[in-house]
Amino acid sequence: MTDLMLVPSNWYSWNFDVTDGQRRLARVEMSSWREKGVLQVDGINHHVYREGIGSGEFILKRDGVVLAKATKPSAFRNAFTLTYDNREYSIRKQSFLGRTFVVTEGEKELGSLVATRWWARDATAALPENWPLHIRVFVIWLALLIWRREANSGGGA
Repeated sequence: MTDLMLVPSNWYSWNFDVTDGQRRLARVEMSSWREKGVLQVDGINHHVYREGIGSGEFILKRDGVVLAKATKPSAFRNAFTLTYDNREYSIRKQSFLGRTFVVTEGEKELGSLVATRWWARDATAALPENWPLHIRVFVIWLALLIWRREANSGGGA
């Protein structure tokens, strides 16, 4: 598993570069209005959005084709169920207070997203290398949504 580094564009932005530590592999651009954005992966724009306002599935789409979906099983839990390649994965916060996310399939842990410092928004993502980069960046976007919600409510970076 190769670590991906998440680096905010600047100190106040929720846009991030995703790097391998040396070069930019992708860019996450988050909308300031709704839970949507654009993931630039290998120079190709992938659109991410929530189907409804306040409810509905989170969609990853490229050229009109849905590549993956995520649902939030509960409004009270910081977790998603990712559906990709006819399989389901869980993306959930490891604890209420921390900012670490764990990615599992069944009981098997596949990866994680970890804030590198408690006071900053940069992070490291260790996700399955056999997943295409656009799927890994979609998982990163989902975690960033939760981090931004918490920051906006006064509960985190």
